[in-house]
Amino acid sequence: LVAAFRRHLKTCSKLPASLSVADDVKVKLRVLMTPEGRLAAEPTVIEAKASMKGLLLKQGAVQALQACQPYAMMPADRYGEWKVLDLSFTPQDFGAS
Repeated sequence: LVAAFRRHLKTCSKLPASLSVADDVKVKLRVLMTPEGRLAAEPTVIEAKASMKGLLLKQGAVQALQACQPYAMMPADRYGEWKVLDLSFTPQDFGAS
Protein backbone atom coordinates (compact mmCIF):
# COMPACT_ATOMS: atom_id res chain seq x y z
CA LEU A 1 0.00 0.00 0.00
CA VAL A 2 2.67 2.49 1.01
CA ALA A 3 4.74 1.60 -2.06
CA ALA A 4 1.84 2.44 -4.40
CA PHE A 5 1.21 5.64 -2.47
CA ARG A 6 4.88 6.64 -2.77
CA ARG A 7 5.03 5.84 -6.51
CA HIS A 8 2.02 8.09 -7.10
CA LEU A 9 3.52 10.83 -4.94
CA LYS A 10 6.79 10.79 -6.87
CA THR A 11 4.97 11.28 -10.18
CA CYS A 12 3.46 14.61 -9.13
CA SER A 13 5.94 16.04 -6.63
CA LYS A 14 8.89 18.30 -7.24
CA LEU A 15 11.96 18.71 -5.07
CA PRO A 16 12.06 22.24 -3.60
CA ALA A 17 14.52 24.31 -5.66
CA SER A 18 16.93 24.98 -2.81
CA LEU A 19 17.35 21.27 -2.04
CA SER A 20 19.48 18.74 -3.89
CA VAL A 21 19.09 14.96 -4.01
CA ALA A 22 22.53 14.80 -2.37
CA ASP A 23 21.33 16.67 0.75
CA ASP A 24 21.37 14.49 3.86
CA VAL A 25 18.06 15.58 5.32
CA LYS A 26 15.01 13.60 6.38
CA VAL A 27 11.59 14.42 7.74
CA LYS A 28 8.88 12.08 9.02
CA LEU A 29 5.25 13.13 8.72
CA ARG A 30 2.03 11.66 10.07
CA VAL A 31 -0.65 11.81 7.40
CA LEU A 32 -4.35 11.37 8.25
CA MET A 33 -6.48 10.23 5.33
CA THR A 34 -10.21 10.25 4.55
CA PRO A 35 -11.88 7.12 3.10
CA GLU A 36 -11.95 8.96 -0.27
CA GLY A 37 -8.14 9.07 -0.39
CA ARG A 38 -7.74 12.73 0.54
CA LEU A 39 -5.88 14.40 3.38
CA ALA A 40 -8.09 14.62 6.46
CA ALA A 41 -5.84 17.28 8.03
CA GLU A 42 -2.54 19.08 7.53
CA PRO A 43 0.26 16.49 7.85
CA THR A 44 2.11 16.79 11.16
CA VAL A 45 5.83 16.43 11.76
CA ILE A 46 6.86 13.45 13.87
CA GLU A 47 10.59 13.75 13.35
CA ALA A 48 12.82 16.29 11.58
CA LYS A 49 16.20 17.95 11.80
CA ALA A 50 15.91 21.51 13.03
CA SER A 51 17.49 23.11 10.00
CA MET A 52 16.52 25.27 7.06
CA LYS A 53 16.79 22.28 4.73
CA GLY A 54 14.63 20.22 7.09
CA LEU A 55 11.99 22.94 7.02
CA LEU A 56 12.14 23.16 3.22
CA LEU A 57 11.85 19.39 2.91
CA LYS A 58 8.82 19.37 5.22
CA GLN A 59 7.14 22.15 3.22
CA GLY A 60 7.88 20.35 -0.05
CA ALA A 61 6.50 17.08 1.29
CA VAL A 62 3.29 18.73 2.53
CA GLN A 63 2.82 20.53 -0.82
CA ALA A 64 3.35 17.25 -2.68
CA LEU A 65 0.87 15.41 -0.45
CA GLN A 66 -1.73 18.12 -1.09
CA ALA A 67 -1.05 18.40 -4.84
CA CYS A 68 -1.22 14.65 -5.49
CA GLN A 69 -4.72 14.11 -4.08
CA PRO A 70 -6.82 12.07 -4.37
CA TYR A 71 -4.99 8.81 -3.70
CA ALA A 72 -7.50 6.70 -5.59
CA MET A 73 -5.20 3.66 -5.68
CA MET A 74 -5.75 3.06 -1.96
CA PRO A 75 -8.24 0.19 -1.51
CA ALA A 76 -11.37 1.38 0.30
CA ASP A 77 -11.92 -2.03 1.91
CA ARG A 78 -8.54 -1.71 3.66
CA TYR A 79 -9.03 1.87 4.90
CA GLY A 80 -8.11 0.83 8.45
CA GLU A 81 -4.59 0.06 7.21
CA TRP A 82 -3.97 3.45 5.58
CA LYS A 83 -6.15 5.82 7.60
CA VAL A 84 -2.98 7.00 9.39
CA LEU A 85 0.32 6.87 7.51
CA ASP A 86 3.71 7.72 8.99
CA LEU A 87 5.86 8.60 5.99
CA SER A 88 9.55 9.49 5.90
CA PHE A 89 10.78 11.83 3.19
CA THR A 90 14.26 12.49 1.87
CA PRO A 91 15.19 14.54 -1.20
CA GLN A 92 15.37 11.25 -3.15
CA ASP A 93 11.61 10.73 -2.67
CA PHE A 94 10.75 13.61 -4.99
CA GLY A 95 10.45 13.66 -8.75
CA ALA A 96 12.93 15.76 -10.70
CA SER A 97 12.22 19.47 -10.55
